[in-house]
Amino acid sequence: MGLKSKHVALDETTLRSIEKNVELVKNHFSEQLEVELDFNPESIEWIDGYINRNREKLDSDTVDNLSNIFGSFLGATAIHVYSGAWSLNDGNLGIYFEDSNSWAFPFAKTQKQFRNGPEDSIYSFFSLIPKLLDGSLSRKN
Repeated sequence: MGLKSKHVALDETTLRSIEKNVELVKNHFSEQLEVELDFNPESIEWIDGYINRNREKLDSDTVDNLSNIFGSFLGATAIHVYSGAWSLNDGNLGIYFEDSNSWAFPFAKTQKQFRNGPEDSIYSFFSLIPKLLDGSLSRKN
């Protein structure tokens, strides 16, 4: 979070891939896991718990796949709740918040939580975005 740089809009193929991942979470995961997941903090908190409960049981390919799927959903939720946009920053896919010229990187954060556990919580990440936007949080994440 917090990196300041020029942003580059995403190509349609990448955006479609993200949208497919988001729909996978909202439809397939919601149905399979019997939980309603939508663009809200409660859904991010639920996914955070899911990662913590399952991260040590998963192989690296599954972790990579779920990091992309859940990172897409985390980013889409941040856009929906906090009004950002998907963009590239020095080749890194993230969310750009134009009003504050700030960035958040949901894929990197999701991967970190799978690797490190609760200390790299996506829910905490999501909850700190307002501080990033108002300027009270300026550290890189």
